[in-house]
Amino acid sequence: MNAVIESDRDEIRNSLDNLRLLIDERDTQYKQQFAYQEKAVATALAAAEKAVTAAMASSKEAIGKAEAASEKRFESINEFRKTLSDQTQTFIPRIEADMRYKSIDATISILSQRVDAINNKQIQGSGQLQGAQTLWTALAGLALLIIAIASFAFNYIMK
Repeated sequence: MNAVIESDRDEIRNSLDNLRLLIDERDTQYKQQFAYQEKAVATALAAAEKAVTAAMASSKEAIGKAEAASEKRFESINEFRKTLSDQTQTFIPRIEADMRYKSIDATISILSQRVDAINNKQIQGSGQLQGAQTLWTALAGLALLIIAIASFAFNYIMK
């Protein structure tokens, strides 16, 4: 019986030794796999870091270009606003222009009435009114000339 027990012990020891060898081999394999995975993760992280750095550099460059373009556009807009502001300062106000046009219309109306009156007198009179008609026509022409010169001068003075 001792021999059977000894033989069983030897078998168990052999089995244990084989099991220990198997565990050691698997442990070595797992260590190698872990090392490979660790190396692969480190490589992937390094590549990702490079990609992120390149993307950030591109992004900074694009932002810089966009800011420069926006700055140019805002300069153009500000210049346009300044031009409009300068223009509005040189324009005659509407109320003042309306008053001047009404005044010119009134003057023309008065002159037209005078010319009509002269024409009526001429029809009623004969040769005597011919000289008066010439005079009134000359006066009307002179008045219209003065109005035209005043309007022309006014336009250049206001600019």
